[in-house]
Amino acid sequence: TTLTAQEAVVWPGDANDNGSVNGIDMLYWAHAFGAIGNERPNASGSWVGQPMDELWEDTYPDGHNFAFADFDGDGQANGRDIRLLFDNQDRTRVPAPNIDPWVKPDTSENYEAFLELLPAGIQLTPTGTVLLLDVNLRGADSTFSAFHGISFKATFSNGLLADHEGYVKEVSTFALRAGDRLMRWLNIDSTARQMDFTITALDHENRTLGDNGPLTRISLPLAAGLDPADMIGATIIIDSLVLFDKNFQAHPVATATLAFEELASCPFTVRP
Repeated sequence: TTLTAQEAVVWPGDANDNGSVNGIDMLYWAHAFGAIGNERPNASGSWVGQPMDELWEDTYPDGHNFAFADFDGDGQANGRDIRLLFDNQDRTRVPAPNIDPWVKPDTSENYEAFLELLPAGIQLTPTGTVLLLDVNLRGADSTFSAFHGISFKATFSNGLLADHEGYVKEVSTFALRAGDRLMRWLNIDSTARQMDFTITALDHENRTLGDNGPLTRISLPLAAGLDPADMIGATIIIDSLVLFDKNFQAHPVATATLAFEELASCPFTVRP
């Protein structure tokens, strides 16, 4: 149902207005990136409901208004909003639908993309040991030509990873290939054994993946005191995900379980 301006209330960070703030909201914000509309009266970044004065002209395919992506209320969906997304990370409100577009990996033969996590090394750093993983996305047969953003949740074996809450540190732009800038977000909860990862473009252009190396490489902090040899038998399983193209249309994705069977293909490096 499309809301009127009188009914619409923005909770900063909750771009899809579902009552919680997570990686899906980064994808919504990225889709609205660059849009301009009316400023929000008496706006703040606090986690409180803030009524709109007027709706914006643009909407998402699901009918939500782009004004929900203007977290600071200045009348623009831009880079200044991202700080509030992370300030309000994991906040929830009630009553709210709390429904996100994550779905289980496709198990049919009709998937359009294939996502896998590949070990790329173990690195010793001044703050601890990290596992390097390549995030690889390709098409069902070869390349996939409609990538704009993806968000996924994964479960990992007990005792494998440490908490990671460096949201701002993980927000970075980098080259998928020359000139292609993306933004990413990583969150690890060791108690829940849950990893959330989101990566998205901001330029409303599709990318072709599968013939030019991995989508990105991420650094996951290993649990304190973990001997890398004890990783044998550990797993990381992608539980749910959503992949959007530039038009914010979802595509079915199949996945593979990452099982650590040997460390021979996981070289050690040291970062000063």
